Amino acid sequence: SAKIAKVGSVLQKYPNTIVQVVGHTDSRGSYSYNKTLSEKRASNVGNTIFNSGVQNQIFSKGCSFDKPVAPNSNATNMALNRRVEIFLYPNEQSVIDVCK
Repeated sequence: SAKIAKVGSVLQKYPNTIVQVVGHTDSRGSYSYNKTLSEKRASNVGNTIFNSGVQNQIFSKGCSFDKPVAPNSNATNMALNRRVEIFLYPNEQSVIDVCK
């Protein structure tokens, strides 16, 4: 995607920046199913960034449906909750668990 390519081009200039890619799901299905799905979402994006030739450390993580951005009450909101977020950190000490 164009957004992922843009992230890759920015990261080329900042090779020491740590990248955390986090996947999210809506609330349909079991927690464990969504945990796996969210991890796959994150690793797909993380691999795409990595394959763009960046030198950065990239970590992928799945939050299942722990962090909705909208109530899972209709199709529009559920679509908003199915997402991948990218967090950038200056060093390992700065990395936080965004699923909590």
